[in-house]
Amino acid sequence: MWAAIVSLLCCTLFGIISLIFSLQVSNKWQIGDYHGAQDAANKAKIFGLIGLIGGVLNAVWWTFYFFVLVPAPTGTHYY
Repeated sequence: MWAAIVSLLCCTLFGIISLIFSLQVSNKWQIGDYHGAQDAANKAKIFGLIGLIGGVLNAVWWTFYFFVLVPAPTGTHYY
């Protein structure tokens, strides 16, 4: 269970880094640093995609884990 929390935190961290680079794009664009804005935009895209792909893989893995790998209760007694 702790691995799910850690992996979600890592994906969230990549999302936050992407947002920081997105803010840098706006700031650099306003001061006229177009090359720097393009670099920040590329970094924001990369970190955003890493966070997105990591989040999707995380959701798929834990869904598979809990529905396929974790054994179902063997008893038929329901209270």
